[in-house]
Amino acid sequence: MEFLTAADKPGIQTYRRSVLLILLKAFYEVVGAEHIRKVSVEYAIANGLFIESDGDFERRRSWWTKSGPKCRSMWQQSFRS
Repeated sequence: MEFLTAADKPGIQTYRRSVLLILLKAFYEVVGAEHIRKVSVEYAIANGLFIESDGDFERRRSWWTKSGPKCRSMWQQSFRS
């Protein structure tokens, strides 16, 4: 067993997956899980992400903007535990 950091490819991949899961959890809380049918995350050109969603809610950039502060709060809480 060896310790991985963000300098290691598996370490940064693990970090990115963790951040993505927190982002999705925040999105579900902001929009409301009952309104979401599907969220699909596709890895796009370079290191950017393309996230597609479907459900009975109006798609707006503001949903993702509102999810940002929720993500930060969740991230900070995870380190307090």
